[in-house]
Amino acid sequence: MRAFVCVKVGPTRKGVRYSRSRGVIDSAEAEREVSLADRFAVQLARSLGPERLTAVSWAPEEDEALLKQMVALGADDVLRIATPLAEDAAHDPLVVAWGLAEAIRPHSPDVVVLGAASIEHGRGAVGPMLAEYLDLPCVTQVRSASLTDDKVRLECREGDFLVTIEARTPLVITALPERVTLKKPSMLHLARAAKAEVQTVEVEACSPALRPRSFHTTESRRRLRERVEGRDPEETVRLLLSRLRDRRVIG
Repeated sequence: MRAFVCVKVGPTRKGVRYSRSRGVIDSAEAEREVSLADRFAVQLARSLGPERLTAVSWAPEEDEALLKQMVALGADDVLRIATPLAEDAAHDPLVVAWGLAEAIRPHSPDVVVLGAASIEHGRGAVGPMLAEYLDLPCVTQVRSASLTDDKVRLECREGDFLVTIEARTPLVITALPERVTLKKPSMLHLARAAKAEVQTVEVEACSPALRPRSFHTTESRRRLRERVEGRDPEETVRLLLSRLRDRRVIG
């Protein structure tokens, strides 16, 4: 099994200041780290027993030391997307998902794991968008995973309930660090991480045509919520797509 785990280095609360002159939160001097969700994603991906697990991140060169820590947590190597990224684009999940897909696609992944939400915005949008670009199914809010025969068994959070899903690879998973304790790396793993080399790759910029600014529908926004549920995940997806087309949300 060839697996990838996508991680992001972001600011912590330490050192974050409010800039009155600009009226924004200034995180330039904040300490940086890989989020708990992304670190849990590495642990979850390793639990599937892949032959090779690569941590991939779109990050500047100065974050390489933090990315190497993913080797201590279970990754075999690190791949950094070195293409320069404008500050506004770095917070655009569509652009980030596009770049990750461009870096991962040539390797024909069996499993791609991401943290359920980033350390900064917590929108959880990159995982489903990445799955769309890779043309793979996506399972979100995954608390645990195990490999059984030719399928992956996933325990997922769905509101107040826990559901178990069996899915075939290849697929994309977003990991939810819910009541988990991360395993502490051994001294051997820490030494290995310190000596790890970070490979780099360049990707093409996201096309402006793939960066919609807004969506709208002719339906009234004051509509009650409606639950769509089928007998199995495949039927649920078909019903949902049909309902969205009926409402003219999608074409």
